[in-house]
Amino acid sequence: MTAKTYRLRRTLVAASVALGLIGGLASCAADPEIGADTSAAFRAQVATIATHSVAEDYAGALAQLDALAAEVDAAVAAGTVDPARADQIREAIALVRADLEASIAAATPPPTAEPTPTEEPADDAPGNSDGKGNKDDKGGKGKDKGGG
Repeated sequence: MTAKTYRLRRTLVAASVALGLIGGLASCAADPEIGADTSAAFRAQVATIATHSVAEDYAGALAQLDALAAEVDAAVAAGTVDPARADQIREAIALVRADLEASIAAATPPPTAEPTPTEEPADDAPGNSDGKGNKDDKGGKGKDKGGG
């Protein structure tokens, strides 16, 4: 991947993170279904997620995204976010999560297969084993084989 393509991909991921979450939270400040403090907390989380993704810290961005999802759940339980509005935010979170996971997959190099070492079969059988055969290296020629 060229440096230009790499920068473009990184920029697109950061933009999709920011736009996806901001789109989900766009009317939070003016929305009576979300309190002002809750809206500010959500926006701070979005900024942190975008910062992590720009820095290519996708694991950190996912962790912050999980924290945002937990904050949304807690806000619904506390009654500071309307459940219908929370569903819209969760949809935006799901889209951003998919983008981040795709970026992680794209940034992870495929595993290289290491060649499996092949063992040479043991050749204990008699035959042409490149051995000299005789320890005295005379090959048995010229020996007196009998008494004589």
